[in-house]
Amino acid sequence: MENIIIKLRSHPLLSFFILTFLFSWSFWIPSAIMFDHVQIENLVKSPIFILLQTLGAIGPSLIAILLIRFLYGKEKLSQIFGQFKKWRVEKKWYFISILLIPFITLLSNVIIIASNVNGFVLSPDLPLGEMMNEIGLVGIVFSLPIIFVSQLFSSPLLEEFGWRGFALPRLQRTYNALGSSIILGLLWGIWHLPLVIAYGESLPLYLLSIIGCTILMTWVYNSTEGSLLMMLLFHASLNVSLNILAISREDLLSTALTWIVVGFVVWNYGSKNLSKTERFRWS
Repeated sequence: MENIIIKLRSHPLLSFFILTFLFSWSFWIPSAIMFDHVQIENLVKSPIFILLQTLGAIGPSLIAILLIRFLYGKEKLSQIFGQFKKWRVEKKWYFISILLIPFITLLSNVIIIASNVNGFVLSPDLPLGEMMNEIGLVGIVFSLPIIFVSQLFSSPLLEEFGWRGFALPRLQRTYNALGSSIILGLLWGIWHLPLVIAYGESLPLYLLSIIGCTILMTWVYNSTEGSLLMMLLFHASLNVSLNILAISREDLLSTALTWIVVGFVVWNYGSKNLSKTERFRWS
């Protein structure tokens, strides 16, 4: 037991990633095996699959809370929870957090539809196609804010205390903001591997997309002095874009547009901090 404690104290970040993967994959690998070859439209409606997916998603925040409480005490835990209350930021960061990724997704949709000379038919198997058939365009417009708010209490809340509350500020002690984002984005993407397999998605494209989004999240995070509230909003808007607005399950164009924005951010803000102020890291 003493050796385990020493290793945790010596390598808290590595311990966080290992324990998070072990915890989440203990739910996700069985679910990927159990629901192999199940059509995706049936997969997302399965109560058992949703339960296992949710239990696995708790991993990052749960492991981070336990590690911080054990290694650093209540004061540090309260300090990080306080980052969720950091709402006094420039208004533009609210707009960027909520609207940037949906705008990129919708722009990709418009380009795909406009460039299809043979006409474009929205697949009814996609969430957007199913919603279009059931409630129409007006219904979708009025439903999106409700869907967005509901998303805040799913994976964003279950994950962000771990990824951006614990891992990112510790990574930024050692690496610059861009390097930290690439490491975190890569691990965040690989963490989803059992779900990517279950959904039948392309892992390389998924990793490329999630690393790009992670860089943009770090840009907002560092520019708002580590506001975890902004990360909840950004993560929720990312979920809405991927799960509702996308008209393709493997949207290469949307990923390319995301990386164009990433290039602009890195060029304008610099790779060291990805912000006009010093990157947010643990003292």
